[in-house]
Formats: sequence, C-alpha cells, structure tokens
Amino acid sequence: MAIFNFLQKDIAIDLGTMNTLCYVDGKGITINESSMVAIDVNTGRIIAVGEEAFILFGKTPQNITIMKPLEEGVIRDYEITQTMLRYFLDKSRNGVSLLQPRALVTIPASITDVEKRAVEDAALQAGARDIVLVPETLATAVGMGLDAFSAKGSLVLNLGAGTCECSVVSLGGVVSSKSIGFGSEKINSIINQEIKDFYSLQISFEEEERIKKEIISIEEYKENVSFDVSGRDKVTYLPTIKQVDSSILNAKIREAFLVVVDLVRDVLERTPPSLSKDILDNGIYISGGLSRINGLKPFLSKYLNYRLNFDENPETSTAEGIGQLLKRYNSLKERRKRTR
Repeated sequence: MAIFNFLQKDIAIDLGTMNTLCYVDGKGITINESSMVAIDVNTGRIIAVGEEAFILFGKTPQNITIMKPLEEGVIRDYEITQTMLRYFLDKSRNGVSLLQPRALVTIPASITDVEKRAVEDAALQAGARDIVLVPETLATAVGMGLDAFSAKGSLVLNLGAGTCECSVVSLGGVVSSKSIGFGSEKINSIINQEIKDFYSLQISFEEEERIKKEIISIEEYKENVSFDVSGRDKVTYLPTIKQVDSSILNAKIREAFLVVVDLVRDVLERTPPSLSKDILDNGIYISGGLSRINGLKPFLSKYLNYRLNFDENPETSTAEGIGQLLKRYNSLKERRKRTR
C-alpha cells in the first residue's frame, strides 16, 4: 500500500468559469489557465485548450469558435468540459504514472445533485480514478488560513468570474450558502454594453479587462475621470479612439453590486444563532478575483456593519485551500458517502 501511495499523484482542481487552477500534491499550483476550448466547427476538432485557446479569443476565423464549457459555476457542455479536464489532468501529471490520480474538485455549494453528478462523471471520464467534490467556499476558507474544521463559524464571500457565493463554514462543512450568477463576466458585460450604448463603440475583451481593473470604482464619492477607449465605431465600422466618462460606468456597476449586499444579508438571515457571534466577532472573509475591484471596501462598509477581511491572494487562495485538503482526502470521501 505504501508503494501505491508513493506512486499516485493526487490532484486538486479549482474548476472556475474563467480560469482553472490545478494543485498537485507535493508540488503546489502547477496550472493556472483559462477555462476555454477552441473548436473547428466544420470538423468538430479541438484546436486548443486552456491558455492556448485564450490567446485565440476574439481573433479566430469563422470556422473556429472559442467555448467556455462552464457557466455560472456549472457545466454547460459536458463533452467539452471532459476534454478540458483531461487536458488539465494530463498536463498536471507531467509524465507517466502507474495509477490514475485521485482528484478533489471545487463546486458551488448550492448546485443541484444533477449538476454535481455531471462534474463527477466528467472528471472520471477525463482520467481521474476517484473524485470528491468540495464546496468552493470551504476551500477558500482553508486557503485564507481559517480553521474551517473547528466549531467556529466563518462567513466567506467569494466573488468569482461567473458566480458570487456566500457561505457560513463550520466543522468542515457548509452550514448555509447561496450563490448568484454575478461576477467578473457580468461586470465586463455591463462595461461593454454601456460603452456601446453611450458611445457607439464596440470594444474588445482586453479593453473590458483594462477598464474594470484600472478605471472603474464603485466607491460612491470617488472622483470621476475621463479616459481613452479604443474599439470599432458602430456607425463607420472603423477602428477609433473615443474619450469615455467613468461616471456612467461607475453608477451602473455600483447599482449592479447591490445584489452582493442582498446575498450576504440573505445568508446571514439563515445562519444559526449559535454561529452568529463568531461572525460578529470576526466579520466577513472576502476572496475571488472580483474582490480587487476598486472601491469595494467602502461600498460594502456602507451597507454591511461587519469587519471586512480581504484576501491577500484572492485569485489563488481557493486552489491553495483545496490543495491543502488533499491530505484529508479519505475523510472527505467518507463524509461524502454519509451525506448521500
């Protein structure tokens, strides 16, 4: 048995709508790539997966389409997800091993049993010999250094690309949780639509990302700025640069972020009184790539009277957390059996 334990390489996968990260036991995070697949629609042939597919995004001829097989944290296309997972598993193994890997995979805590089975089946068909699903917010809590297996309750807010999830974590499980289809992709969509409507300008994904990271602020009294945006004019269809006022975007995105406040309040209302004091004492733990948006702390402070603890490494903490949970693989598997 010791030999087999030595030969096997367990893998933890943070399966995200926009990015997938893989953590290999004993190595750490070995993959951080886009959750995209490029396909030739004429032949059905896979052209590229992961970062290679992302490089092609928005630049492909008509016969090649870029697919994101996950939507709002769940599988939209089973076969493409399976292909993507096989690519990540093979790349993570990086060589020949006598055993197929066991895998931990993150999922939103509130997805259905049918959606859970789809993730399990896709991972098994992709090459994992055994699979255990882990609530994303539990992995985030561990990655942020919280003692998620104690009797103390922790409120974790994960702002991702496709979903925003809020959970109360205690005793190695999720006590109450809710997720909504709101994340970085939604913000990009708002930016794109507002600039198209007000300035008749079609912009690229790269411009959306730049504006989101460098220009936008949801702080209520943040000074507005004017900035240049490049794109294609909707009237002339020619490349051009236009000056955009941030006030329009800030107001629209600030309004959209109110769903996050409602989400946290909803989970708090369903939290057992025995855990409420822990949350009052320790506040809210906030992670996920969208937590970096400018002005988020003063915005949330206005509506939520709790201490706000922001993750220092919000893009990788969930992957680090599920990687640390590899050492608990057997106990997590037993827990899965008992809850079925």
